Amino acid sequence: MAATATVLAVLTGAFLVPRWVADARDDGLTVTASGYFFVGGQQVTDDTGDRTSTTWTGQAMVHQLVPAAADEPPVIMMPGLGLSSSIFLTTPDGREGWAQQAARAGHPVYVLDEPSLAVSGFDVRPFNAVAAGEAPPESQPTMSVWSEEEIWPRWGFGASPGQPYPDTRFPVQDIDQFLAALPPYWQAGAAAAGARGGATARQPTPAPSATATGTADGGGRGPGASAQEQALLALLERTGPAILLAHSAAGSAAFAVADQHPEQVVAVVAVEPVGCPTGADQVPAAPTIAVYGDRIADRRQTGRLDACRSTVGLVDAAGHPARLVYLPDEGVRGNTHLMMQDDNSDDIWRRIEDFLADS
Repeated sequence: MAATATVLAVLTGAFLVPRWVADARDDGLTVTASGYFFVGGQQVTDDTGDRTSTTWTGQAMVHQLVPAAADEPPVIMMPGLGLSSSIFLTTPDGREGWAQQAARAGHPVYVLDEPSLAVSGFDVRPFNAVAAGEAPPESQPTMSVWSEEEIWPRWGFGASPGQPYPDTRFPVQDIDQFLAALPPYWQAGAAAAGARGGATARQPTPAPSATATGTADGGGRGPGASAQEQALLALLERTGPAILLAHSAAGSAAFAVADQHPEQVVAVVAVEPVGCPTGADQVPAAPTIAVYGDRIADRRQTGRLDACRSTVGLVDAAGHPARLVYLPDEGVRGNTHLMMQDDNSDDIWRRIEDFLADS
């Protein structure tokens, strides 16, 4: 096991090994690479009077899990807005995550934390401008963490905190573990309301104002690409063509990359995504599966579901394998927006893997 795979945290004098690291060591899964690395980003230099400060910003953390018997295409897993790689690496009640299950199926797995998360790295200068006596940006960035009051009804756990739906599949008895894993994230002011509000995709990250060197433009990927798209493309340069598994708001970046760089995309797996394209010239030229859980109308996700139905129909019409999995139609009730955390997450992964194997 590589040294980077053993990440130790000190808490009240005890050493804690993350559950996903232990999972990678036992139960028959042999890996040749695990741990994490960073992609993308840039160095920025600020000159303030007689003081020069050079930092790195915009990088994205990637967790990797490469099985010894890797004989399937790589899978890149992308969490939704304000969620970290932990949603694919383990579950609140300590079960195996989709990352390990994909590795068992022979896929090298890369879980991408987008640059706007505290766990990755983002540009702190807009937040410090006012404190330094400078004029604030036209649209002041905002920092957020999902609240328990917001996520229970929005993601289908229950009508309010502590009141789970009788059939919910989310392990609410361990929800404190889930809440503790939610990282702070930031967005440019104009993008924040839209991305949280539902179907509106996030806006491109504005270019830094200070002198910058490195890969700010994503190695020729264009200034209009969002930071998440740039990070994804930087990762694809390392992995080669891959399956893009995008959750929620990450769908916008996955569909954009599939549209603009089809040679890099083996298949698209969209889990209750934002941004399902409805134009025939924008859908992926690759196998595509979209997966939806329960209580879609209550969670105000009907528009997204309808858009994904259109996407799947257009992909199929173009001659590529396509499927929409609406779990209630298959007799599976109670799944949430966080179905990779739900108590039947292994069953949902098998449905995805079966589609990929047959495509």
